Amino acid sequence: MTDDILKKANNSLREAVGDYFFSYLNFDDNSFYQYIDKKGNVKWARLKKGKRTKGKFLSAKQIVFSCKHPDFEYDFVDKRVYVNLDSSLNLVERIDIERIPKFLLENKKSNWLNRTELNQIIDNQNLKKSVRKINLRLEFDSKKNEYYWIVFNTIAIFDCYSDEEILHLDPVTGKIQKHFEERQYLTHCN
Repeated sequence: MTDDILKKANNSLREAVGDYFFSYLNFDDNSFYQYIDKKGNVKWARLKKGKRTKGKFLSAKQIVFSCKHPDFEYDFVDKRVYVNLDSSLNLVERIDIERIPKFLLENKKSNWLNRTELNQIIDNQNLKKSVRKINLRLEFDSKKNEYYWIVFNTIAIFDCYSDEEILHLDPVTGKIQKHFEERQYLTHCN
């Protein structure tokens, strides 16, 4: 039963993140399991609550949970956590929780700079004259396992590209990690 798979995934995830933060993780319908059909073909099917798995169950390599925490409401940030189980419903690998900020896991107040503080830091950088509103977005560096703010200051716009002055800022200290210029091309441009 898919409910048995989800129960095991829930228990494993709760153990990894703790009871407090687990309450902010919701099962995502974009979860899948792998099975062998009657002809011996390996196939994938969507994992739905309250159903029976098809064929011979092989694994649940992509059980997805999405984070819905009021202190982590940022656009364009991947807020998913994956649980991967084998045919015996054992964890295939450690659950990667690196994308979850430490203050959330520890049930503490955010130590990240707020938007006003970030705007003051950006204003003090003596950036080049902008041709449109400065864009600020939270990014995750998967090599360093840390978040940073990326600031796009558009200094010129052309038909199929723009020239950008870019800053990377530490979310806690506001320290500039990188400052460079880059030409960014539009996709699907004629």
